[in-house]
Amino acid sequence: MSAVAVKDDLLNVAKLFGDVETVITDAVRHYAIDQCVERIESARAKIREYEVKFGTDYLTFASRVQTDAEFLRRIEAKNPLWEEDAMEWKYRSDEVVEWTQTLERILKQ
Repeated sequence: MSAVAVKDDLLNVAKLFGDVETVITDAVRHYAIDQCVERIESARAKIREYEVKFGTDYLTFASRVQTDAEFLRRIEAKNPLWEEDAMEWKYRSDEVVEWTQTLERILKQ
């Protein structure tokens, strides 16, 4: 267990709602859930932008740029910086997985 300084006014309000430790733990839990959801939604929005831009999902895109020379030629012609997009797309995809796992851990507690 960790100790955190809380302003007296907030602590007094927390006491009105019950056991202070429980109230603060619940508040932090809700905040963490909200932050996880916000990060997941933000990453998914960016992923959707890339799916629209490249006309496919990331796994298909990653496979086709390695195995389909014509697809790669079209991508390079339209998007010379496609590799930067692909790196961010992969990062955002991984981010969704990581934040979803974090959210699931919090929800199980």
